[in-house]
Amino acid sequence: MAQPYQGDIRMFAGIYAPLNYAFCNGTLMTVVDNEALFSLLGTAYGGDGRTSFALPEMRGRIPVHRGQAQGNPLDWTQGQRQGMGSVTLTQAQLPPHNHDFNVSNSDANLTSPANNSIGMENHYVSVAGVTDSGNLPSAALENSGQSQAHSNMMPYGAINFIIALKGIYPPRN
Repeated sequence: MAQPYQGDIRMFAGIYAPLNYAFCNGTLMTVVDNEALFSLLGTAYGGDGRTSFALPEMRGRIPVHRGQAQGNPLDWTQGQRQGMGSVTLTQAQLPPHNHDFNVSNSDANLTSPANNSIGMENHYVSVAGVTDSGNLPSAALENSGQSQAHSNMMPYGAINFIIALKGIYPPRN
């Protein structure tokens, strides 16, 4: 690799970090041993700023450029961590929707629902566009789901991110 700028982050397919690089895994570094790198990163990724600072934590994360994109109300700050790898949806997060199904207006004559219709106790069912009304048996419609979190990750391919600990100190424009 050409000599990098200190703090340069690259994707790396190796299983170890090359000389003068470290994995972007949130490792705490000492300020006294890494003054130049600390002057670039500060405490944006953690540490107390007196004796320690942290490298960026990129495991399970995607990089997002800091700042506010045009037309986007979010304003990302350096080192900000956002988002969840899994989430449990609430009813408020689901869009309004209907469940259409056919219901017989005849009395139920079987106790098994397999290959049968929902039957009524001498009532009609309220269906959109139909004026007759009735009450469904209490077990006809039930809540669904297990209140368990589901994956919230886009398709991904895992690779290491490494940061240059040594190299050229980046000049200002």
